Amino acid sequence: MKITKIITTQNIQALTDMKDSFLKRADIRIFPVCSNKEALDIHKVEKADLIIASLDESVMNGELLCSLIREDKELRYVSLIITHSRGSNDITDIFKCRANAFIDLSAGPSILLSKAHQLLNIPMRETFRAPIFVKVKQDPKLDLSLGYSENISITGMLFDSEKIISKGDIIQCNFVLPDSILVRTEAEVVRFADKGIESATNQYGIRFIELSDRFRKAIESYIRKKKETS
Repeated sequence: MKITKIITTQNIQALTDMKDSFLKRADIRIFPVCSNKEALDIHKVEKADLIIASLDESVMNGELLCSLIREDKELRYVSLIITHSRGSNDITDIFKCRANAFIDLSAGPSILLSKAHQLLNIPMRETFRAPIFVKVKQDPKLDLSLGYSENISITGMLFDSEKIISKGDIIQCNFVLPDSILVRTEAEVVRFADKGIESATNQYGIRFIELSDRFRKAIESYIRKKKETS
């Protein structure tokens, strides 16, 4: 039985006491810690699947913790949730963290638990830098635009483009994997980040729609080979 390891700085009792909490399962092992530094130290030994850490700490804040983990080849393959208790007008530096999710503690333990469950089921994502050609299906001109991918998984991709695309738009995208396989598929824009700098491009997160088995296997093969050589 594969054991899923979770390191958390949060009150674990509040999470495990919830009705139908998946944290009660026999294949879940939880490591409660008192600080982000302790979370990092345990992760170095245990190689956790998920870390729930705090944004504001005097010794090691959330941004530093994320940076240390994401830049380490041995530690980077973990999902990260950063919790905070700031107001909506004071969260600018939250987005500097290279975490998978940010949770306001005022949202309650059920939101945190739901996000943790979601992240523990996400497919592995890997760096993938290549040109990607996209066009919005709703665009009557069907203009083809160029972008550049950042990373990829079997469920979607992150890419940069100067083209303005709205969240919820359905796009057609074409890109070539390193094995010279041309992937053609539709996708939904599920995330949009305006970089806010005039010279910078916008960043989009897309979810593939009905990706064919052939393309899915090709992406899986690419990710596997990339990890074997990293």
